[in-house]
Amino acid sequence: MLHYYEVGYKNRFTSFIDGRSKDSFSKLVHNYTKDKYMGIRHLLFKKYLGEVEVTEVQSKAARDAFTDYIWDLVETEG
Repeated sequence: MLHYYEVGYKNRFTSFIDGRSKDSFSKLVHNYTKDKYMGIRHLLFKKYLGEVEVTEVQSKAARDAFTDYIWDLVETEG
């Protein structure tokens, strides 16, 4: 268990991005921050936001924040 938390974290972040560039990872993340994917509303948004839609500005802000967060962890821990 100690190995998992003290050493293994480096592998978790780098395997999470799966060798993608930051731009490629950001594009992938954006699929999940948009209000709809392939014309269908994300179930979590539907459940927790009801009829309130996620705007493109909000979607991009969430995408950028998550991408930067993961990238900081990869660069810091890698």
